[in-house]
Amino acid sequence: MQVRSLFSMSIICTILVGGSLAAFAQIRRYPSQAELRREIAEFRQTIPLLQQSGQFGRGRRNRALERFTQAWSRVDPTIAPFLGTWHGQETDWNIYPSNLRGRVCIIFRSPVEVAPNVSFGLGYASNGQLRTNEVTTTTGRNAFVFIREGNYLGIVSVDDNNQASLSPYSAFSDALKPPIELLSNLSQSTKTTIMQKFNASGCTTSLPNRR
Repeated sequence: MQVRSLFSMSIICTILVGGSLAAFAQIRRYPSQAELRREIAEFRQTIPLLQQSGQFGRGRRNRALERFTQAWSRVDPTIAPFLGTWHGQETDWNIYPSNLRGRVCIIFRSPVEVAPNVSFGLGYASNGQLRTNEVTTTTGRNAFVFIREGNYLGIVSVDDNNQASLSPYSAFSDALKPPIELLSNLSQSTKTTIMQKFNASGCTTSLPNRR
């Protein structure tokens, strides 16, 4: 009986470890430095085409957001370039400042008609880039790197084939809405959870406190 019990426990442990590894494998890695350099170079070459197409952005920057980012740049210049709502073809990223230096809160959204999805994550600024923890988007659980080039935002991630790619976002981002306004299609419990994380991370839609 003891041998059988040990054998059974061994099988259970194997299943649990295997399940954990499978779950971990679903979280995609960060792009490497070599991949980032390649994607940034291609992004810079693509920007003139984006400007000509007019596909991203309205051609002017939101004045309220300009004042907001200028105020935050005086207390945390690492995060200021990324603040605002950045629009893509089918998704948008809402990036909020935190009172904890170098940190932002991120709310990802996809339109209801495409694939209803709202998720929350944290981002950390370093060396002119913004790196997220895992954020669940329409393509799964990803680790993202955000890059600002001029008035465009490029978001680099790794796909199911383990290949890095960059998605461009609008040339001129919009002012941030209170986060609760982005959560209207979610259950009350999910809204509460996201707002608790938002507040616990020191994030805000307000101008910075004087330091």
